[in-house]
Order: sequence, then structure tokens, then C-alpha cells
Amino acid sequence: MTIDTTRCELCGEAMPEGETMFKFHGYSGPCPKPPLPIASPQDRRNALANALWMGQEHTLPEIQDILTIHLGEVK
Repeated sequence: MTIDTTRCELCGEAMPEGETMFKFHGYSGPCPKPPLPIASPQDRRNALANALWMGQEHTLPEIQDILTIHLGEVK
């Protein structure tokens, strides 16, 4: 059995008791840590390509080409 801890979507820290139904800190005070870093467009694109590649009949370079056609080049 696993106990699932609800985490703040901004800072990644566990939500205090009584706030587990919320996505962010705020009711009992601000986030205890700075916000999590935001992934660069290239990192998001790579994560999407890897997710699409899993279980597919395409190679990873083919998936990346498909993303370039539909999303354009990442600068």
C-alpha cells in the first residue's frame, strides 16, 4: 500500500494537512520554497518525443521530425 502525498504544483513541497485538496499553498501561508524551475521548450519537446516514442513503431528521430513539422523548430 502506498500513501500518496499531495504536493504543491508551484514549489513541489508536501501540502499541509487540511490543504491536500488544493493544488497550491496559500491558505495557511505562502510556499515554503521557491517555485520549481520551468522546463525549457527544448526539454518539453524532448519529453514529449520520448513519451510518444514509447511503444510506437517509429524511431525517435522520426518522432522528432514529426514534432518539427507540427510545432516548428525550437529556438
